[in-house]
Amino acid sequence: MAHPWMYEYIRAGFHGAISESDVRWFRIGLALAAILQWAFDLGDGGWHYLDRDRFVGFRYARVFTLLPRQERTYHVLYCLKLAAAILLLSGYFPQPASGMLALAWFFELSFNPANQTWLMLSAAVLSTFIGSGERGTFALDHATLRYEPFAVLLAVLLYWQMYWASAVRKLRSPEFMEGAVLHRMFEHAWRLQGTTRVRQSWYPRWFVSTMIEPDHEICKRRWRPFAAATVATEAAVPIGLAIPALWPYALLVGGLMHVIFVAYLPRKILPFTVATIAGYFLFAATLAV
Repeated sequence: MAHPWMYEYIRAGFHGAISESDVRWFRIGLALAAILQWAFDLGDGGWHYLDRDRFVGFRYARVFTLLPRQERTYHVLYCLKLAAAILLLSGYFPQPASGMLALAWFFELSFNPANQTWLMLSAAVLSTFIGSGERGTFALDHATLRYEPFAVLLAVLLYWQMYWASAVRKLRSPEFMEGAVLHRMFEHAWRLQGTTRVRQSWYPRWFVSTMIEPDHEICKRRWRPFAAATVATEAAVPIGLAIPALWPYALLVGGLMHVIFVAYLPRKILPFTVATIAGYFLFAATLAV
């Protein structure tokens, strides 16, 4: 059985290189995640998010008193995110483009410290340190540039710890393992339908009548197997991704899990899902020692 490239790289004393093509799909996914997030935020009124006559902008001005032109700063970085994502998607100047994306996400943390923002920020920072080059993503010439893979190894560890930390946190939560958290999450999203500017979720009637509307104790029992399956899948996927023979199956299982996650709140979770699936391709790199 072939060993994971990470094992070979460490065993070789951190010597070796990986091909540009092994990183390309990771950067494409990261760029698409940024574009999707930008578009969804724009549809939700994101351009005016930090306006001082909005609650978030008003609270932001009271906390960050040293940033007098918060709206202008936000607008510049908001446009910078889109430009950097398009540049990264094209494959030209991937390191500066990744750095600009990291800057935009770092600023976003100051008013939206979500877990998915932390993940995409960390991935963009690591992408900044992966190789160099100006080859276009969709170019027909796939000549191989070789990259020193230490930053790629850190990115693999980033995604691995994300899954295992999430699995451990869920496993230690009695409320999650008994199904109560999943029921309340979907119930809350369902009750918000029609109350927001843009509809955030779409649940079929049979799903609502079976998994949301019945008594909480009944729904908890119905959600319990899904809670256990979520923890088991999150724990197993990174192991499967790291084993070359199992990588296609881990890709399929992990992708299916994230499709189910997206069904909860598509507009919020789809960018995170794309950025996460993009990281799968780093596990499948080939090391040239």
